[in-house]
Amino acid sequence: MHGRPSLGYQLGLAVVAVVMVLLPAVYVGLVLLVGWGVWYHATSHFFLVQGGHAWWLGWPLWFGPLLVGEFLILSLVLPLLARGEPAPPAMASSLTSPASARLTSVAPGSLRGSAV
Repeated sequence: MHGRPSLGYQLGLAVVAVVMVLLPAVYVGLVLLVGWGVWYHATSHFFLVQGGHAWWLGWPLWFGPLLVGEFLILSLVLPLLARGEPAPPAMASSLTSPASARLTSVAPGSLRGSAV
């Protein structure tokens, strides 16, 4: 079965490739949409804090979504700016390490309790 992959398999690969290319654009679009929603709420619903009988209720209704929206934007953007962990140090080959050289140079039967 070393022939050419089936048409369905190739179409599936193409769909996955297109979706993978579009995912960053969707992510940026989500960040922009949340930012626009925060801006819209801050500018269009300012009447909630402009006096009236229930001004004490207007401040939380106006300021709460601003805090939640900004927290959401930060939560979406900060992982993009984070640095990765440094790579672990390279490990020596187990055959060339001094410990493995000592273990392989032990004569059979020289270990106490050895059954060899």
